[in-house]
Amino acid sequence: ELRAQLAEIKAVGTGYPLRGSLRVAPALHAADAPAQGIPARGATWIDERLASALGAEVGGRIAVGQGTLRVDAVLTLEPDRGINFFSVAPRLLMNLDDVPATALLQVGSRVAYRLLVAGEPPLVTRFQREIEGQLARGQRIEDPQNGRPEIRSALERAQKFLGLAALLTVVLAAVAVALASRRYVQRHLDPCAVMRCLGATQGLLLRLHLGQFAALGLLAALAGCVLGYIAHFALHAWLAQLLATPLPPPGPLPALQGIAVGL
Repeated sequence: ELRAQLAEIKAVGTGYPLRGSLRVAPALHAADAPAQGIPARGATWIDERLASALGAEVGGRIAVGQGTLRVDAVLTLEPDRGINFFSVAPRLLMNLDDVPATALLQVGSRVAYRLLVAGEPPLVTRFQREIEGQLARGQRIEDPQNGRPEIRSALERAQKFLGLAALLTVVLAAVAVALASRRYVQRHLDPCAVMRCLGATQGLLLRLHLGQFAALGLLAALAGCVLGYIAHFALHAWLAQLLATPLPPPGPLPALQGIAVGL
């Protein structure tokens, strides 16, 4: 029985993917594992929906356009696959060198070309700025912020949550400082009155207490910066299993902002 199925075909070259890894299974509904490289020439990886629709098995052959490819594995995960209307079709991954033999690229074919770029964030940003003015009609730049709606919405929710958490932390810290200040004033009211009777000026008392507050605030801010620096690496190790893009290294600006808030 001859079966046909409309599918979304992705042809990739050597080096793909730049971030993350593909995952494949040796058979339908089998446990998957990270893939080594990309499909070899003359071979293809198909997802479970396409395998079920075609009744294809690993080791069999399927027709793609005017060519025939061998099914080497079941594709279970693509690190750069987005969620949109045009990505709900079954998927087929093949080698870029096999595209001419399929004769799929014809007038009227719906084809999208993508150039993937990865590297250090400053270099990628500079590259993006350089080519933004050279884009032709129909060309655009995609990044995690605008290329994948599900990631963009997740980042927006995370930013709102972190902003709310930071605001709540500042409010609680302000309440704690107010309570501590009230207790401090009650404890030092009599000693300050005695010092004033002994000839201490108001400026001297002000400088004395401001110096103590500054020393305590600086000590607490430095301790918080050290804890935050350690927490960065702990968070990085935890998120390394979820994110394909490495987190940026810690910089001095957050530490300076934390010290300023602490003081």
